[in-house]
Amino acid sequence: MIDWTRVAELHEDFGEDMFAEILEAFLQDMEAGQASLESAQNPDDLRAGFHFLKGAALNLGLTTLADLCEEGERGAADDARATEIKAQVMARTAQDCRVLASEWRAHVGEP
Repeated sequence: MIDWTRVAELHEDFGEDMFAEILEAFLQDMEAGQASLESAQNPDDLRAGFHFLKGAALNLGLTTLADLCEEGERGAADDARATEIKAQVMARTAQDCRVLASEWRAHVGEP
């Protein structure tokens, strides 16, 4: 789920042009975060990858993704669970970023 109220607040606070720049930087950071999480091989790296994505997700209102990342942080030491959550996070990140990038204007009242 995306907290569109949060997206609208950021848009209002920063304006159209700056929000578009923030969104572009966010999407690039999320790609880098996904790559880092994908390559994580031990609990500490997994925890760090989940934590990074959680923080970024919270900033832009991607609440479901943030919750999954929180769960991943807590379960990073359990190989099977971490692998399962990592797959969910990867899919959710791609989906939420795609929706956010394509639909944000409809939720902030911009044409």
